[in-house]
Amino acid sequence: MKSVAIIFTVFIFASGLAYAGPDVIYLTSGAVVEGKVAFQDDNYVVTMKNGVIKISKDKVLKTEFSLETTIEYEKLAEEKKSQLLEEYRQKLSEIPQNSIEGLKRLAAWCGDNGLDVQRKECLNNVIKINTNDEFARKELGFTKYEGKWLTEDEYMARIGNIKYEGRWITPAEMEKIKTSQAKEKERKVKESKLRKLVYGMTSADSEKRQKAYEETVEFGKQNNINNIEPAAQKVLAWYDDYWSKFGQNTSENSMVRLDVYSMTNTNYRLSQITTRVIYSDSPAELPVSSVTIEVPEGQAARYQGSVIVPGSPVR
Repeated sequence: MKSVAIIFTVFIFASGLAYAGPDVIYLTSGAVVEGKVAFQDDNYVVTMKNGVIKISKDKVLKTEFSLETTIEYEKLAEEKKSQLLEEYRQKLSEIPQNSIEGLKRLAAWCGDNGLDVQRKECLNNVIKINTNDEFARKELGFTKYEGKWLTEDEYMARIGNIKYEGRWITPAEMEKIKTSQAKEKERKVKESKLRKLVYGMTSADSEKRQKAYEETVEFGKQNNINNIEPAAQKVLAWYDDYWSKFGQNTSENSMVRLDVYSMTNTNYRLSQITTRVIYSDSPAELPVSSVTIEVPEGQAARYQGSVIVPGSPVR
């Protein structure tokens, strides 16, 4: 019975997370400052072993705060936002009724202070007063088309574009994507078929190996696969040699491990299948097998897996 073993390696990268230790500030100049950070307006005040330094936020590339400093920072940020919202409500109440200029000034203030929701609220109020206000419409993402203000989605659909995976593309771009997807689907089918044929040449049954070899050569000719015949001959010769040397000595419990690697060379658009056998009972005695078969019209792809098959017989 065949079984497939695939190994996944997971890499976890952490960046900007809270941790136990000193606060670290990386400056745009390349310098690194460590210490205990306090917050003062648009500055970081860092207490170090040899003194205190004030650093403007516009000179900072990134920061790494301790858990204590992170909690303090988030608390201050919430307090500041609450103060800004209160100030926004006060300013809004002071704007004369139907004052477009007052609303625009408040929208600009909101933008400067990171209150995007309130900024849009001001601009929408402008549109309620004057539905054709060009500044407010454009700031909200509207486009004027054939005398009407349209949202981005409305405008893109009207001019014939297509929304694909969250972004708008032209019909020509969509056709390229469909063509690419069709080619990739065809390539995967061919590669899957070729892989099965290569597996067939590993069989302990010489007739099955020969049949798989002939089918591999014919498949290669039908699909314009370069050098398919000499490559298949190498595979067949290797496994003929393997089974003649070790086949009679294998037991029902002995196993052969066939590692199959598939890789795409994006420069030449070739997909490669390479076989390598390791006999579990006596790996040191086995010759090294490395045969590459190339499949044309490949796209960027990576495959690595192992197929474990009985040492005798292979079905």
